[in-house]
Order: sequence, then structure tokens, then C-alpha cells
Amino acid sequence: MSLKKSTYMFKGRSHSRDGLISMAIGIAVVGTFSTISFLSGKAGGNGSMGLGAIGLTCFVGSIWGFLFGIKSFKDKDIYYAPPIIGLGSNGIMMVVLFTLYIIGILS
Repeated sequence: MSLKKSTYMFKGRSHSRDGLISMAIGIAVVGTFSTISFLSGKAGGNGSMGLGAIGLTCFVGSIWGFLFGIKSFKDKDIYYAPPIIGLGSNGIMMVVLFTLYIIGILS
């Protein structure tokens, strides 16, 4: 007795444009944050104002990416992996960057 392979076709699903934008922003923010963290560590924690400006830009970018991710969930019949990756990475980076700025202000 052979088992038939069940095939499910999800017709009509597509990738949400906003979800893909959210994922791309999230990946870019994580990569940029890793780079500026490495450069700041190499400078002994005394990075230039340029690194701080890039970090602030990353924070604003993660907010935009998070908003794009939320907006993409309003679309119908989409693949949910890109918006979830975008929401997760942007949300985590928002918390990390906000915490770093608060610690910097308090110290």
C-alpha cells in the first residue's frame, strides 16, 4: 500500500510589499548596529559623533521598519514570514537602542 503525497496549493498568496520592506530594514539595522558596535569597541568605547548619528538613524529606521511590519499584517492572503522577521528584528533593535541611549543619558 502506497501513501499518496498530499499536495496543498496556496493560490493567491503573495509577499506583502510592506512586509518585505520591514524585513529589509530590520536586516539593515541589525547589520549597521553590529558594525558601529565593533567600531566603537575598537575605539575603546570612545566612538566619534558620526557613530552616534548612525546609531540614532538606526533607531529611527527600526521604528519605521516596525510600522511597516504592522501595516503589512492588514493585507489579505500574504506570506507571514517576512513581516514576522521584520517585526521581531526591528522590535528588538528598538528596545536595545533605546536602552543604550537611556544608559548613555544617565551616565
